[in-house]
Amino acid sequence: MKLSKTLILFLSGFSVSVLVLLISLYFTYSTEESLQDQFNEWEQVHFVVENTKTIINTLYKAENGVRAYIITRDESHINDLQNHINSVLLLSNELTRVSKGDSSTFANMKQMCDLGFVKY
Repeated sequence: MKLSKTLILFLSGFSVSVLVLLISLYFTYSTEESLQDQFNEWEQVHFVVENTKTIINTLYKAENGVRAYIITRDESHINDLQNHINSVLLLSNELTRVSKGDSSTFANMKQMCDLGFVKY
């Protein structure tokens, strides 16, 4: 009789321990999944910000190339302009792909530029 009471106490304690372990594993998994989602979102935002900076810098270089062509009439500036335009188009397509056509992403980029978070 005494052995069975000890065994019951042991098994109930073990069951409680296993239950606590399973609950902690569930919360750990859900927290890890949430952190991964947040990281993926941060990574996408960082990519958008960096590409936006690159687009703005490329547009700035293209504008300077047009000015240089107007002043010097040197044809090499037109070739550079075409390269800059192609770069902007490629980067814009990549931004569209990453944002999945979400117009709010582009509105957020414009707002970041207006607020000065993206310097050019």
